[in-house]
Amino acid sequence: IGSLSREAQRTSVSIQFSMSPDGMPEQDSLRMIGYDGGSEAAAGQAFEAARRAILRCALQGDGYNLPAEKYGRWRDTIIDFRPQGGPSIR
Repeated sequence: IGSLSREAQRTSVSIQFSMSPDGMPEQDSLRMIGYDGGSEAAAGQAFEAARRAILRCALQGDGYNLPAEKYGRWRDTIIDFRPQGGPSIR
């Protein structure tokens, strides 16, 4: 996050993506569906940082450890990344 502009560090982004049954995000599905608190350029920077975080965290654990029987609930995910911390999942 340190490489982001100050404006991007104050920008919230919402990211939607799909996951495979093994809990891996489908890279081509990651997209920003909204942003707040900054310009479009700042939102783009914040999105790229959040995108890298989603993928990096998934790769560290061979996918997210999610209950297979609830795949229908977590297959399509939205995460809100906020400057005050603590991303929320919808």
